[in-house]
Amino acid sequence: MPLLDKLTSFFSDPAHKRAYFWIPYNHIENADFTDEELTAGKHYFRLWIAEMFLDKRVDWFREWYPMAHTLVSFQFGDQNLQVPHVAGAGQLQGVGEQSLAKMISLNHQLTSLMPFNGGTVELVAGLLAMKGKDYVASVVKVMGDLSKLLVVPQLSTALGLALPIASGVQDLLGGGSGQMRLGMHETYVGAGGTGKNVLHPGFFAVIDGNATDYDAAEFWVKGGRLFRGASMAASVPFEDASHMLFQVEFREKRDDWMSLKSIQDAYNEAVRQQGEGEDEKAELAIKRAIVLARTSPDLTRADRNRVALAVKEDFDQGKGGGEKAVPAGQRNLASVMEQRGIDVEAALAEEPDWEAMLK
Repeated sequence: MPLLDKLTSFFSDPAHKRAYFWIPYNHIENADFTDEELTAGKHYFRLWIAEMFLDKRVDWFREWYPMAHTLVSFQFGDQNLQVPHVAGAGQLQGVGEQSLAKMISLNHQLTSLMPFNGGTVELVAGLLAMKGKDYVASVVKVMGDLSKLLVVPQLSTALGLALPIASGVQDLLGGGSGQMRLGMHETYVGAGGTGKNVLHPGFFAVIDGNATDYDAAEFWVKGGRLFRGASMAASVPFEDASHMLFQVEFREKRDDWMSLKSIQDAYNEAVRQQGEGEDEKAELAIKRAIVLARTSPDLTRADRNRVALAVKEDFDQGKGGGEKAVPAGQRNLASVMEQRGIDVEAALAEEPDWEAMLK
């Protein structure tokens, strides 16, 4: 049984139903994002665990070992990709036996920036209780360390790790040693269609309790932590039950250009050959950088256009030591995108003439 099916099978049992809700936008203190909707070709999305609280009603770290997990399924390039992430106490700093019944502010990154290019985003997230502390803790640590290797800017280079992580989680659950303590399973769509469950940036909470006992209107996020009360000012830290607070982040533009190694290396080669007067080799290298940008599954459609246009323009300006080229020593993907990257909306409005760019 695939991991997605295994995890979602927990939700078929009403006994495993838990409270899950999004925090209203105006209930988030100093929200540094707009309440926009996920748009194909324009946005990247990223998932975080903002906070975890483990109450003492479960014999954590003695009989049961906590394992936070997520599985995100979405369209990545020409394939439907499932990206798993596992984190135990070894990865979640501050979570341990001594921290029971305390809110732990985590800000633990679960995924890299992932481009949304249409289709659906399916998300399973929650907390598993794994029986057998010593063996399970060791296995979860190994899988957690592997999971970190999937949280990289160029996700396409690390996809070979996704299957071993998913298989490891599935083997643990298959042994009957795992219980879903709290979790959620949703499928989201992007803006512009008829679907009502549109993904947006913000925070959502998963609580170990009956959904009828928790009204989203009573909850607030202050300092990245979950509070409950009649108002922001009157709210107090929520400590009534085990819970996890997740954050969904949106971005239109990346800030990690230097980490996109394949495009960066091709551009560097073009610049080097151009500087040495090897015009034919330089032309081949810049064409390779353009093709890599145009076909990169790590970029949104907007950024595929923006990167290709920016490196092409800078390369053309650099011919013959052109004055408008990015200064020597600063010609890297980050500086080129900062100085030459066009507006995201403009990049979406009109597709570049790829044939002309590759002549």
